[in-house]
Amino acid sequence: MKPTYSSRDRLRRWFVAVQLAAAVGSTAQAGTSIDMEGSVAGVQLPESALVALLATNRDALKVCLGREPRSAREVRQFFEAVGIDLNDDGVRDYVVRGACSAFRGAHSKRFWVLLGTRNETGITYAIVAAESGVVLQSMGQRTLGFVDLRLESQFSSSKEFDMILKWDGQHYRESACRTWDHDVRSTAPRWGKC
Repeated sequence: MKPTYSSRDRLRRWFVAVQLAAAVGSTAQAGTSIDMEGSVAGVQLPESALVALLATNRDALKVCLGREPRSAREVRQFFEAVGIDLNDDGVRDYVVRGACSAFRGAHSKRFWVLLGTRNETGITYAIVAAESGVVLQSMGQRTLGFVDLRLESQFSSSKEFDMILKWDGQHYRESACRTWDHDVRSTAPRWGKC
């Protein structure tokens, strides 16, 4: 019989993966992940990444601050990140999670994937995925040179949902999904279309 893990046990397991990834570097190795609980080992987002997050999350950040945000720097405290190189171009990209109640649901937290691009003025960041879930993890496979990502979500204490995100040339898109209920004894869940 396959062992079952509580959501807290699963989160602890992925939190350890985050800490290990931070300790050994920021490469896009399989298993680099960020979950909805625990602290993230010290990656501070650059201001250009905060600008991208502020542009698309202004209303939620008003809730976090209790007023309209005035600058990207003042919202830094509401985001936690893991550095990763998604496409082996030598530029640090980020998997970010919201660190304010406005970015949290009953069984999920908001995650963003920021892709860095080097230009003549420095590095600019664009949000290439925005999803809600429990864990966002890099996988060993690649699509069009970009690391594939897996998002784990939880609908309730017994029902889970996984999604594979693959690069389509501009953004990460849903590629395959699976749903299963731990309370229902059935065959193992299979990946299918989302």
